[in-house]
Amino acid sequence: MVTLLSVFFHFFNPFAMSFPVSSSNSVTPAHGTTAIIRILENQIASGTATDSERDAFKQARSLMSQQQQEELMLAQALAVFSPGLGNTVTYNSAHNVFVGGGYTSNAGNTYFSSLRMSSSIAIKADTGIGHTHTFLNGVQIWTVDGNRQLLKEERFHCQGYSEQLVRIVAVRLMTETILAQVPAHERDMFGVQAKLLANRCVQDAYDCNQVEVLHQNLRRLM
Repeated sequence: MVTLLSVFFHFFNPFAMSFPVSSSNSVTPAHGTTAIIRILENQIASGTATDSERDAFKQARSLMSQQQQEELMLAQALAVFSPGLGNTVTYNSAHNVFVGGGYTSNAGNTYFSSLRMSSSIAIKADTGIGHTHTFLNGVQIWTVDGNRQLLKEERFHCQGYSEQLVRIVAVRLMTETILAQVPAHERDMFGVQAKLLANRCVQDAYDCNQVEVLHQNLRRLM
């Protein structure tokens, strides 16, 4: 079956395939596939592996390489709407969110971004995982018209992370974006309506299946 993303990447990418739908219990970057391949490769090279184990490794390496290609393609698709997710992205079905590849600092902290989209906006959250706490480092609101226009953002310092907080901040940022386009003398009176409209944009990004939304947003750009 030819998917919309297959058609999209047939034009933009030599690999014409659909991206994976993975599941996880937490919104954190997946372990690096390259690192896992290297671990298994070193084990097989130790000389103690049986023929069956060597065959299993060959199959594992092939499947993992395919996974890497699919994650790269997903990252390229999402980069059309928002930068900064990295070269690999997975879809976390448990939380209905796209999660970018993370990196670990010399201090041992892991940093990564996650993304949710509605038919109008993309909400990107920058997150840091320390030794004992997870922090929200920033929230950005982007358009999904293909222009990658940053509408509004807010940065944080030592702010504890929660998905609910990201949602609250996103609604506030979108409300401020809407009100900025209203005559100044009307903003106080229009505040409730602006928040109502902002909440609709954000709620769809949380409630609607993100894989389907990505397909729909790509379709509008074709």
